[in-house]
Amino acid sequence: MTTSTQTKKLRPKQIAAMIRAGLWPKKRSANVTDFFIDIGNGNYHNGDYIIDRETRIQVREQDVDRDRIKRAINKIWATGDASGLNKITFIYYEKLGILKIINGNHTIEIMLGSNILKAEDCNVVSFENDLDGKESNLRRLGNLLNEQTVETVPASNEDVRNELWVIMDENKAEGRDLDPTSEQKQEFLDAYPFIDEYQYAQFVNRHPETKAYTKCDKTYTKNELKVIRESYRQQLKYQDYAVLSPAIIDTWFQVPIAEMFRQTRDEGKKKALAIFYCDTIIQRDKLIKGDIIKKMNIEYSTLSEHWGITIKYEFLAYQ
Repeated sequence: MTTSTQTKKLRPKQIAAMIRAGLWPKKRSANVTDFFIDIGNGNYHNGDYIIDRETRIQVREQDVDRDRIKRAINKIWATGDASGLNKITFIYYEKLGILKIINGNHTIEIMLGSNILKAEDCNVVSFENDLDGKESNLRRLGNLLNEQTVETVPASNEDVRNELWVIMDENKAEGRDLDPTSEQKQEFLDAYPFIDEYQYAQFVNRHPETKAYTKCDKTYTKNELKVIRESYRQQLKYQDYAVLSPAIIDTWFQVPIAEMFRQTRDEGKKKALAIFYCDTIIQRDKLIKGDIIKKMNIEYSTLSEHWGITIKYEFLAYQ
């Protein structure tokens, strides 16, 4: 393959800006049919071509929008004008010697359906040299390029969340803390102004390996929780209490409150015992820190005084 002048090391946001502005210097042409598999007689409109997944880089949750492709093909056939199509961008894996499409999945299929079989002036970005061989940089570039507004579909919240998770995975693989560094965070927020601080925090917290999803050392099955509830019922000090089913501590302000009043009414009692347990490490940390207990004390004492009932609560072991 041929490239033009050597490009100095840039960040994905700068590369995307150069590509959108038509200033990226590394170019090449490509045969459109090389990125499809012919399962028939080479007639797109008869359904003979299917996408060759090995030639694509999928950074979005959604693959391609068939209706959008069909509308664009119909328009080109009717008008003969294909000038609205964006240039395709490839990632070149130098170690493997292969090209993959990172931006232009819609474009290349529109070209095929419009019998435009040569893609000219395609942008070529080296995975090793331009993106430092990092999957997170690859996703960042793909998501930024997908913000174009011609025939492409903009990056969704899920797409950029997946990119952030890749950054976190790379941190872990490199022996660093899972959470993004302050520099990684700022670069991420700068790249995606439609993501605010709250959404960013949610993305981080919902990574499968964060504390939000890491289970406590001690876990409980449904049957165990039933047995525990019954054991409290059998205790002499709780004989005149309506004993609630054990609930996850994060729900203390929701279902347990409704259940207190329903069960005390149904059982004809003026006392209620709520039982809570921690399901995840982050819930455990909230309990240890004590802030959640302070909130429970204030809320439950207010309810107790207003409704004239006694409310107590217990916490199950988390280790």
